[in-house]
Amino acid sequence: MISQSQAERILGPQLKRIRDCVVRAFQKWRSDYTKNALVHTPRSRASIIHGHMVAFAREFFVGDENIRIFSKRGLAVVNIKDVVLLRFKKLDNNKRSRNIPTTQQ
Repeated sequence: MISQSQAERILGPQLKRIRDCVVRAFQKWRSDYTKNALVHTPRSRASIIHGHMVAFAREFFVGDENIRIFSKRGLAVVNIKDVVLLRFKKLDNNKRSRNIPTTQQ
């Protein structure tokens, strides 16, 4: 486990690209899918947006030797400098992830 200040130092240079993955995924949803929004469940919408976040991460981080993106048992993981593992997660209204802690997680 690393400290918050260490995490901020490592993630700092990457924050714009991480943010862009999230923002662009939501923009993509709004531009391409809102016509079909009524047929998508909230879960479907979340899956579509998550898929775009991962796709944008693969695009935005390509060629960066400090970052690897891989899937582990179906989970997309962004490895930054072999120190920080990042996942894109759905958050509730309180900005907390809602999941059951598992060994895989």
